[in-house]
Amino acid sequence: MFSTRLVRTLGPIRKVNISGVSGTCIKARPFSSSTQQSFRERLSKLRRNGTPEIVFGVTLLGLLMVDQLLRDKQMDERKETVRRLHEVMDADDERLKNEVAEEREDTLSRPTMFKCVVRQVPAMFDGPRCLTGVENGDIVDVIEERVGPDGGYNLCRYSGEKEEGSKSTSENAEDMIFVGWFPTSCLQKLTA
Repeated sequence: MFSTRLVRTLGPIRKVNISGVSGTCIKARPFSSSTQQSFRERLSKLRRNGTPEIVFGVTLLGLLMVDQLLRDKQMDERKETVRRLHEVMDADDERLKNEVAEEREDTLSRPTMFKCVVRQVPAMFDGPRCLTGVENGDIVDVIEERVGPDGGYNLCRYSGEKEEGSKSTSENAEDMIFVGWFPTSCLQKLTA
């Protein structure tokens, strides 16, 4: 008794012996048609149904998607770098403000070495350690000589005193006291 099964190939349905008793097997038909197509015929068939265009389009869309993902990643990295830089700059600004405030408290309590008259206010003089709020003819107290780069500055305190001897009046005198560096070349020492 032989058992047979129906096998479906690309061709018609065939009976195949699977019992193994006879030792012979019927071979299934190959997947291609009985007449072999040449490479050119298969390529022209692919061209007619639009396969190359579909492959090209899918590949192009894939490349564009990868490019967009890389661009988004790069933008995220840039934003993160800018955020970190802002954090560092803000921390530095806060640290500098604290240092200047501590220095101000220290210089308000220090004794005056001598007094000078401001003879010229530099045009571009507005750094965080600079003495601001003074004009030509104002009298400043020198607290420390030869500070800053190359010792070209004096550490000065200004409390609103003018050369004529008048003093500006203010309700809060502590807020009117300015402390900072001023170029020695712009100061004239007062003789006692």
